[in-house]
Amino acid sequence: MRNNLFVKTALLLSLAISAAAQSAPPVPKPKAAPIPDANATKDEGRGLEQSPVTPRSAPRRVKPVSRVKPPTAGEESAPLKPPAPTVKPPTAGETPTALTPSVKPPTATKAPTPAKANRRPVAALKPEPFAVATVEQMAGQCVTLETEAGLIEFEVYPEHAPETVRAFLNMTASGALDTTTFSRVVKGFVVQGGNLSTSARWNRELAERASRSVADEPNQIKHERGVVSMARSDQPNSAATGFFFLIGEAKHLDGTFSAFGRVRRGMDVVDGINQAPATEEKPEKPVKITKAKVAPCPALP
Repeated sequence: MRNNLFVKTALLLSLAISAAAQSAPPVPKPKAAPIPDANATKDEGRGLEQSPVTPRSAPRRVKPVSRVKPPTAGEESAPLKPPAPTVKPPTAGETPTALTPSVKPPTATKAPTPAKANRRPVAALKPEPFAVATVEQMAGQCVTLETEAGLIEFEVYPEHAPETVRAFLNMTASGALDTTTFSRVVKGFVVQGGNLSTSARWNRELAERASRSVADEPNQIKHERGVVSMARSDQPNSAATGFFFLIGEAKHLDGTFSAFGRVRRGMDVVDGINQAPATEEKPEKPVKITKAKVAPCPALP
């Protein structure tokens, strides 16, 4: 009878457990069973055997990815190429560095031009006779102009216009005035000469001398009849080789033009040249200076 009671009790417990199992929520199945240790033994406390070992799946082959930074907005990915030689970009006014060997190529050597056998020797420049003359050495010198109309002689005043006198004496002594003409006349005012381009021997030397300028040396000499002065333009320090004889008084030239001499003999010749026929200050028949000389002034008769 006791056994029957045990049987009934066991049956009731079994029914209760079955009902509870049916009402309980399903238990989720684990995704993967843990891999037990190969040396593990049976669980002695529960009498359970070791779970079967699930074989490892073969590792998936991963395709190597190039380590290139992805482009951002407006940026391109860097190409997988060997780095190019770095050349500094030119800045304003700078030339980029050339990727060439730093060896200067040889240049062709130009053969010297052979000298001509018949080449004319270059004449050495003659020293100016009054280039270093003192005022005392230039004082007492007279200029004589032998002209087609007669002889004109005048003395110079280096104490009042030293550089003007020096330039005029050098020009006369070099023969630059020979064969030139009096190219301008103004009735009752002036007779002007010294235009080297009127020379019958016009050459490079005369052109070079005509290009020289003489600084203005205004002084206390009054521009009156018989005075010799330097011609110039309206520009200061523009006198060169031109000079003029005054026929009458010209106070408006005082303090501006460089007076440097006075006629001693031949003023009548100057007057005759001034009165010769002329058109617009140009003589119809210009009077030529055949010879100009520099020498110490002779004694007056």
